[in-house]
Amino acid sequence: SETKRRERVYVVDAERRPTVEASEPLFIPRGYGDWVSHRPPNEIPFTIEPDSTLITGRRGYNSFKNLTHAITLPLPYADPANDDYGFFANTIWLEPLNKHQLFVLGGVSVTRFVDRSFLLLSYINNTLAPSLALNLYRFPSPSSFYGNALLVENLTGGDLSATLPLDLTDTPYTTTLAGARVRYAYAEPFDLASDVDLETAAGELPLPETGYRTDLQLGFAWKHQRPYRYNVIDPLDGTGVRARVTLGAPILGSNNQFVRPDLAAYWISPQIAIGRFYAYGRATAQFGELLAQDYLGLSRYDDFDIQLPVFGAITLDDAERVRGYRSYAIGNRVLFGTLEYRLPPVIDLSTNLLGIIDLDRLGFSLFADAGMVWTGSNTSDAIHRTGVGIEAKNVVSIGGFQILHSLGIAAPWSELDENLVWDDVDLYYRVQAAVAF
Repeated sequence: SETKRRERVYVVDAERRPTVEASEPLFIPRGYGDWVSHRPPNEIPFTIEPDSTLITGRRGYNSFKNLTHAITLPLPYADPANDDYGFFANTIWLEPLNKHQLFVLGGVSVTRFVDRSFLLLSYINNTLAPSLALNLYRFPSPSSFYGNALLVENLTGGDLSATLPLDLTDTPYTTTLAGARVRYAYAEPFDLASDVDLETAAGELPLPETGYRTDLQLGFAWKHQRPYRYNVIDPLDGTGVRARVTLGAPILGSNNQFVRPDLAAYWISPQIAIGRFYAYGRATAQFGELLAQDYLGLSRYDDFDIQLPVFGAITLDDAERVRGYRSYAIGNRVLFGTLEYRLPPVIDLSTNLLGIIDLDRLGFSLFADAGMVWTGSNTSDAIHRTGVGIEAKNVVSIGGFQILHSLGIAAPWSELDENLVWDDVDLYYRVQAAVAF
């Protein structure tokens, strides 16, 4: 158990003998050495000849021919507010050895065929090193919070990404990845409502722009995370580091020219008392110009971040938020950190809804968030935020897919005195993974 706990194995040669002569002959009882010559009564050979009676034919394995249909679901849709009616369908094809994955989602608008019909094609190829993922789309982007409203962009274009696992260490439960993504897409934001509140802590959010995005992102990630039954809500001690840089160039009609480095890390402590500490930090900067809606700073609402099979990570926003605050902070330099003390999820709600939704484990955590936003090299006008609170976390299982969602209450640290009023308290709901990446 000691070697397992330390994730080490100590090997002692069976032929090893003392290097110092003993004053008396060394006597080893026979029972201590029997294991050297002991063998099981039946040994499985290293090579086993196939049973010829079971073989009907031999041929090379063709992964493309074994691409198998998983599900296709057609449905009608209606959007009366925009006079948009039509049909859409999605289909998923998988290959038994996971060499190919294909996902297609398409829709045809009967009333507004030209501007409302859509298509999303996603293909993943795992036959090469690195793995390749190709996305082509004419599709509305996932909605993201912008001011007090939702921002949706109609995206037309595509991206190609490559991911390469790196065997830099033989430490168990460790993943090291390098990746790159190139993207070219035209973004056309749908109109925001006229009463959208764009106020921030220092000015206003800019109005979303229409334009092309041409960018290249390079990244590296190292992560050590032990497997655990309740990793969705309470991961065991782990560590992760992620470094990314995104480069934008004004080519092919693109409206951006920038460099955006991004460094993030997290750490989960071994058990301390009855819980564990979780620490996460991130530093981001921006040099140059992007589309207005690709702002850098702290957001008003929490982003939507989960991990799903086949599709990987789904994130609707990329900005951090200091819990306890309900306003934006915009700049081109951001530092963010959070510290949580997570209690083990000992309570099981054991609740089933409609036969497909299960509310499972429930846990609690105390936390403190801190953020700093400023522009340029001058930090004298920097915006500082610190929020503290308590959060209840629950695992919801939808058709077997587990998602972590949380309900919490927070307040600015500076308001924790006799002048604290209910308007200063932030009651929030969020859907986020237990670790940042």
